[in-house]
Amino acid sequence: MPRLRRYNRRRHGAMSQAVPMITGVRNLLYKDPVLYDLAYPDDDEALAEKCLRRLSCVASSNIDSVLDLGCGTGRVLAGLAARCAVVAGVDINPIMVEAASQRCPNVPILATDLRSARLGRTFDAIIMLGNHFK
Repeated sequence: MPRLRRYNRRRHGAMSQAVPMITGVRNLLYKDPVLYDLAYPDDDEALAEKCLRRLSCVASSNIDSVLDLGCGTGRVLAGLAARCAVVAGVDINPIMVEAASQRCPNVPILATDLRSARLGRTFDAIIMLGNHFK
């Protein structure tokens, strides 16, 4: 079993940042959407609202369409769908895409690598919460 490292504030920053996770645990979370949602119990409505508020600070017009890259189980995507005319999601994990599709049945969600995703349209804003390139 891998050894857990002590949290190092100088190396990892403030406690609000994610502490590195053991690879086996991270892999397990991405195989089970229920465990994933339990491990990251964010207030998704508040997070979606916060994203839109921050985006509106830099946008030159209203944000009517949002693309969520690495949408996971679709929790934030559902919050965005309640606030925007058009939303879409992309995730490489088919298990997560299935969970997101069940949570957001009217939202197009593509199961592909976000680096090569082609949705055939542009969006007013693109969000990517978390670290998807590790």
